Amino acid sequence: MPVTVVEQCRSVLFAVEPHADEALYSVLARVCAANCYDHITWLTDRIGMPIDQRKNHTWTADRAAALAKLLGVPYEAIANRAYVKEGARYRFLSHEVSRLQFEWNCPKFCPKCLSEKGYHSAVFDLSAVQICPEHAVRLVTQCQSCLKNLAYGGDAINLCYQCCADIREFKCEAVPVSELSGTAA
Repeated sequence: MPVTVVEQCRSVLFAVEPHADEALYSVLARVCAANCYDHITWLTDRIGMPIDQRKNHTWTADRAAALAKLLGVPYEAIANRAYVKEGARYRFLSHEVSRLQFEWNCPKFCPKCLSEKGYHSAVFDLSAVQICPEHAVRLVTQCQSCLKNLAYGGDAINLCYQCCADIREFKCEAVPVSELSGTAA
């Protein structure tokens, strides 16, 4: 009988409790920091996830289960953040949404949220969200140091993957009250 990916995994030494609205990549980056892992690929490699699936955000229920076991957290804590496809819809923080509602190719960050909370909110993965509802600032998509689009991929959620500039120190563009309709926290 073949051994499944889930059966091969052991939990990380130091587990990290995901925050209610935290994005999966942020959880992975915090686990890496807590366990002194070089990169999040160390985690995804342990569950046998091919790089093309990581880049395309194509998480299956089996991969989410394997990651949950590896991280020592309940399956739901990962499945709701991995945007696991269920039928024609995707799981998103215990809701079901269309794939068209996600914006994965160009992640958006709130420097103030990263500074205050120490994690990245999954809400910012939604294409309709362009303003931080908590701080009323435009979300940042480009590094203010190297001017390249920000991307997931580094081992620290607060650093530009290209030049290691600290996103928490980026200047924030305040949004006029007239543009805040529908964004209140």
